[in-house]
Amino acid sequence: MGEIPFNFERRRLTVWIKNHAGNQLVPKGAFEEVLATCSQVRLADQIEPLTEVQKQNLVAVHDRLAQQGMRMLAVAYQDELAETASIDRVGNQGLIFAGFLGPPKQSAISAIQQLQAHQVAVKILTGDSALTTQQVAQKVGIQNLAVTTGEMLETLTDAQVSELLTEQALFAKLAPLQKARLIRLLQAQGEVVGFMGDGINDTTALKQADVGISVDNAADLTKDASDVILLEKDLNVLEHGVLEGRRVFINMYKYIRITLASNLGNVLSVLVASICLPFLPMLSLQILVQNLLYDVAQLWLPWDRVAEDQLRQPTQWATKGLLKSAFILGPLSSMVDILTFAILWF
Repeated sequence: MGEIPFNFERRRLTVWIKNHAGNQLVPKGAFEEVLATCSQVRLADQIEPLTEVQKQNLVAVHDRLAQQGMRMLAVAYQDELAETASIDRVGNQGLIFAGFLGPPKQSAISAIQQLQAHQVAVKILTGDSALTTQQVAQKVGIQNLAVTTGEMLETLTDAQVSELLTEQALFAKLAPLQKARLIRLLQAQGEVVGFMGDGINDTTALKQADVGISVDNAADLTKDASDVILLEKDLNVLEHGVLEGRRVFINMYKYIRITLASNLGNVLSVLVASICLPFLPMLSLQILVQNLLYDVAQLWLPWDRVAEDQLRQPTQWATKGLLKSAFILGPLSSMVDILTFAILWF
């Protein structure tokens, strides 16, 4: 019937539905914000007033689950709303606290181990609490558990934050613009940054990252801001994507290197022929046919195997390496052409 989308002030999403119980308002979001709107609690199918003691018990449950590495969302509801009620005027008080949501994703541990094995640094940029972030990081195998919060970042210069980024992997209680700032500073260090997120608050960071990654059930705005959308509910696909990207890059680099050397050799051969030979060694059509056959011979390169040691670390674009191979292999191929010209002449 209606919806108030998540925003960073309310920190909760509210929907207004109609079911067998009548009109019902259901917000979900950050624990502190949802709890502040509640005056009752549902315990063993009984609705009871939310006392200070019960609030403290709920906080204790939340903290205990957070220490176990669970990212907790709170859920509340309000029944028997009038048909004429306005969704933007209700839901700020008098709600019934229903419980928590927040199962962890089991594939995260193996995915992070595989990424680290291939020299991909994993950092957590989240709006969750520092305690939850540390517990999750410990469970998925991140060794450095030092955490910096968004409030601390506000007092630091870009140079100080850049130094933190080289030392720490955990950043908690971040606003959306703070996530984008951290990514921008990593890029300024020469890093290629991929960012994965599924919430509206991740949109800015996804736009800033070199590769934005989201999931199929993410918010529409988040998917629009992403470069890659994961259709499988398995984070191990990230490692496959990294390896496939490196394999494609290395094979493309091979093609560019071979083609550059060949073209340089052809230029030298034509230059020598035009200066020294009293006859035309090849017709224009013959040169085109030769180039076509040469390009067909390169079709195997996308399926070429790549050595495992090349896949273990990122490969950087190196113009120096291209020029070196071109100036060695190009003249060598030219020598074969010149030898052919000499045979034709004599």
